[in-house]
Amino acid sequence: MGISAPNIDMSSVQSAISTATMRSSMNQDAKSVAGLLEGMEEMSEEIQQIQNHANGQGDRAVHVDVRV
Repeated sequence: MGISAPNIDMSSVQSAISTATMRSSMNQDAKSVAGLLEGMEEMSEEIQQIQNHANGQGDRAVHVDVRV
């Protein structure tokens, strides 16, 4: 009978590692990186909404300028 490891949400672990790696490589504090990630999530949500709207508009093209 072996020892079973507890179930771990691997996506949470991967996200934490990615955040720590980004923080380290950018030489930023946790608050700065958290703000950056929040902004990226908000932008992703807005882009998704625009894409959803564009899909409902048929052939009309939607152009999004995401330059930073």
